[in-house]
Amino acid sequence: MDNHSRTGVWGLTKADAFNPYLRVASFAHCVGWRPPVGTQPLCSRRVPPAALWKPGPFVWACLSDPGVCQFGDPPDANSKLSAFTQAAIWHQPGDYLSAVTTDVSRFIAPPRGASQGDLLRLLHSSFWVPPNVHEMASYYSERSAASTASSAPVAYALAVHSTGATIAILIILGLASVPLCQGRERAMTVLLAATGLTLLVASVATATYQPRFALPALAPLSAASALALSGAITRIHERRTRPSGATGGSRR
Repeated sequence: MDNHSRTGVWGLTKADAFNPYLRVASFAHCVGWRPPVGTQPLCSRRVPPAALWKPGPFVWACLSDPGVCQFGDPPDANSKLSAFTQAAIWHQPGDYLSAVTTDVSRFIAPPRGASQGDLLRLLHSSFWVPPNVHEMASYYSERSAASTASSAPVAYALAVHSTGATIAILIILGLASVPLCQGRERAMTVLLAATGLTLLVASVATATYQPRFALPALAPLSAASALALSGAITRIHERRTRPSGATGGSRR
């Protein structure tokens, strides 16, 4: 509310069109369709997907890539970037769906240097490398926060961070929870699994792959997986305790 009253923009930042633009920046070629007025230069600025996985995507670096920011700093560029993004998705739906599908798969098979572990190691190194400490200190008034680090939380995070295999297992168990559970538990697993999968897909449908985008989906997928295991154990127990010759199973 306060940000909107001061800037006229809803949200924590004034650059709401930049991340959706990143989604189409790798494939929008404007062949066979006319870009919105004033956005023609963006047609020739196709960006390799690997450039978007790195910390600090190119779109924020106006000094190194002035073509993207030629419309002015946010929020001045929002309207043109948003119009270009919508046109690219409308005229190249196949490319858009392909990009989203590819990025969803990267949560399971992350590119080299773009996994959750890589991100954690980068954050850890940013505390200890003197040039990084100096750069971070320029952004924060609490200099001690940028120059000190607790090794225990970092070590814990590196030990338990979710790998691509872990995410794949959670997705499989989350989907398996639907047939394994019954009654109200089944309804709960449908909600949890759908929520987790929606969070994964929505994050790359409106932006690009970043390893941290998997984190919000882990909680509902883990809960659905736990219910799947509980349902499997219950079914096994029912089969073992079912009288010989009996048909059907107990219902909750």
